[in-house]
Amino acid sequence: MRILKLSLSLVVLVGVSTSCSRTKDNFFSRTYHRMTAKYNPLFNGEQAFLQGFTTLENGHIDNYDEMLAVYPFGSPEQAQAVVPQMDRAIEKSVKVVKEHSMSIGGEQKNPYVIDAYLLLAKAYFFKQDYFKALEGFNYVIQRYEKSDQALEAYIWAGRTNTRIGSEFAARNNFEMVQNNRDLRDRYIPHVSASMAELEISKKNWTAAATLLQEAIDARPEKKYRVRWQYILGQVYEKLELRHEASEAFGEVASAHPDNYEFYLNAVLSSALNFDIYQGNVFEVYEDLDDLAEDSKNEEYRDRIYYVKALLALESEDFLLAEESLKLSIRASIVNQDQKGLSYAELADINFTFKSYVKAQAYYDSAYQSMSPSNKRYEKVERFRESLGNLVKEIRIVELNDSLIRLAGMSPSQQRSLFEDYIARLKEEEERKAEQERNRALNQALAAELNAQGSGPTAGISGGGWYFYNQTTRTSGVRDFQQYWGRRELKDNWRRSASANIAAVTNNSGEEESEEGEENDGGRGETGPVGEERYNVEAYLAQIPKDEATIAAMHEENQDALLRMAGIYKDEIKDEQEAIKTYETLLRRYPEGKHNARALYALYLIFKNKGEEAKAQEYAQRLQNQHPSSTFAAQLNGQSPEENAELKAANAAYKTSYNHYLGGNYSAAKRTAQEGLSTYLATPLAPKFDLLLALSMAKTDGPEAYESQLKHVSETYSGTVEAERANELLMYIDNSSTAQTEAVQGPYSIDPKTPHRVLLIVPNGTGGMTQMRNEISDYNKNFNRFQNLQVQNIFLDRDRQLIVISGFIQQEDALTYTDRLLKHPSFTPLYSSEIMRIFAISDANYQTFYRVKDVDEYLTFYEQITGR
Repeated sequence: MRILKLSLSLVVLVGVSTSCSRTKDNFFSRTYHRMTAKYNPLFNGEQAFLQGFTTLENGHIDNYDEMLAVYPFGSPEQAQAVVPQMDRAIEKSVKVVKEHSMSIGGEQKNPYVIDAYLLLAKAYFFKQDYFKALEGFNYVIQRYEKSDQALEAYIWAGRTNTRIGSEFAARNNFEMVQNNRDLRDRYIPHVSASMAELEISKKNWTAAATLLQEAIDARPEKKYRVRWQYILGQVYEKLELRHEASEAFGEVASAHPDNYEFYLNAVLSSALNFDIYQGNVFEVYEDLDDLAEDSKNEEYRDRIYYVKALLALESEDFLLAEESLKLSIRASIVNQDQKGLSYAELADINFTFKSYVKAQAYYDSAYQSMSPSNKRYEKVERFRESLGNLVKEIRIVELNDSLIRLAGMSPSQQRSLFEDYIARLKEEEERKAEQERNRALNQALAAELNAQGSGPTAGISGGGWYFYNQTTRTSGVRDFQQYWGRRELKDNWRRSASANIAAVTNNSGEEESEEGEENDGGRGETGPVGEERYNVEAYLAQIPKDEATIAAMHEENQDALLRMAGIYKDEIKDEQEAIKTYETLLRRYPEGKHNARALYALYLIFKNKGEEAKAQEYAQRLQNQHPSSTFAAQLNGQSPEENAELKAANAAYKTSYNHYLGGNYSAAKRTAQEGLSTYLATPLAPKFDLLLALSMAKTDGPEAYESQLKHVSETYSGTVEAERANELLMYIDNSSTAQTEAVQGPYSIDPKTPHRVLLIVPNGTGGMTQMRNEISDYNKNFNRFQNLQVQNIFLDRDRQLIVISGFIQQEDALTYTDRLLKHPSFTPLYSSEIMRIFAISDANYQTFYRVKDVDEYLTFYEQITGR
């Protein structure tokens, strides 16, 4: 018995003593390292990863105005928030590999080490360090290609390649999984969804729809199913399959997602895609009204009314659309972007009907409400500025005409008119003040009810009154600012900053301003302000008293009308209004200083429209009335002498061009705009416009620059300036930027940073596996202590990369390249005619893999290494 116990003790002792070994393939060693890895570092790493993943998932906010993410993996900002958790997952994964790897005879005896490698790569993925993640996934694929983890690694590698823009590699990854018969059922929907994500990134909408439907049919868990169904609806919208889109969104709503906002947006999207030609749209309106009346949808009412407005616009029910948009604006409490969208739609409606003054006011309100990241922000900003310039000119003419009209009245008529106006003004302001008092009182009562949880009670003490209650008072102030914005404390804040004298001569008070029309549309201070608005003498003082002042106003009107016509023609693209304005200028001022220019502009407009008879009518008038003008000479194809106007235009252009040459781009832009406005119909107009484009490249950025070049190309077709604009546009298309890059292009010179060696091999040459194995053997024999890693990945459809990583600096990588090329086992496999081998820094590798321009990098490589 003693001998048996002693034998058992010796067996246990031997087992324990040998279990820590990672080089002995026995039951004790395998069990020890597997259990220790699984339940200690790997478990802790997985928990840290899960914590970070959950944070990303819970923190994700969907933007329903954009295509939803197939997988809500977080923004770059959110990725930074989970770096600690992901770093811990990486740390624990590395510990598993270092302390518990059992690679014996070329086989990994501890499967949890493969899990650790996969976890390591996924942690890098969620840190959005995609190149390190890709290296990790490729390592699992190549080193453990027959393992279950390799299939999952293929899916993640495909997702990673999608995010870095490597389409061919991503497709190859997904196809490898699709063609595998051992693919587990739980992976099937995610393969299709991940492939759909790739197709969406490439705007291949038909393929994306097919793959999303396959993913949904594969019965994924609910949170993925409803998300993919919603995205399927968005894809159908892209394909203009409205019925299918409405059905897809309807299925999302029927599934009752856990997130109520997700559900509501599905309902709204289904309504928005309703086919008005195949059903009763009024039933949809009623459903939307029911949603808006539901108290739980209070914070979503702005969105509900907005959808109703868009549906009404499609039905061409513009009155209902405007009414719904105004309701949306009033209901916007939190979502300023939604308020901005509603303002923008109101602006577009008014713009369509040529109500440009109202449109400008709405565009201005949209601009104030929208965030710069909104996709409509750029258009809103552009229209706001263009219409603002137009409204400014309109106000100049209105004010001058009003003052001139007043100057023609007798003193008694003037006084009587202003007294009546002031009486109406006071009456209107009292009415509005009463409305504001009632509104404030209603808010106060509502706040009091919420605070007390019951109806009003008699005998409330003074301390409970609204303005004595700090909580309700603060709430009221906040509500006020949310509705009206932050306004300076002054009398009659609700009104425009000044009275419009034009309203006096039109025999009316200032029109009641609607939401979004509170700004003055660029008119400036055109009348008395403050208490002076009730003083008749203040108005009378503004009336011109002498002929010289009146003549100056007529001169100003001519300038304003000319600028208005130019804005209509070139910025708003409303030729009809441009024609009307030029004709108004000619009719009102038959001997006006801009008549030759106006006649020439009308000639060009009708000639471009193909109305030759009308064009010749204005050409004849120009030749008859202004035979010696620059414009008449242009008609005859003559090279006109340097008259005063042309001299002034040339001088203005030279000034502007000198600003540009001197690097004063803001001044160049301003003077080019002024020159274009003043000399619009002269031969120098295209030069001013092209110089404006070049200046905008420096002041407004590449998008504005490109837009202005297109304007020059389209407006002055056939001119030298248009040809130059086309050349610059071609350059932008070819280089993606209008500015000259440094010699090294997108690459940086960093010889002291970590490097790797790349070997580019054409597909179909054969021997890829042999070449990789020879490199691995060479590393084992001659670079044993450098810990070099070898991988092969697709560069594109035609080429693969063998990547050798782990070099401390450029010199090490260059030395390695030279020695490898001379090694007898490698030399027969390498062909300099079809292959390329070179060193590259880790940072430049990321750029190279995205760009995939081998020749560009090799040119840079040759410059910095001389090889």
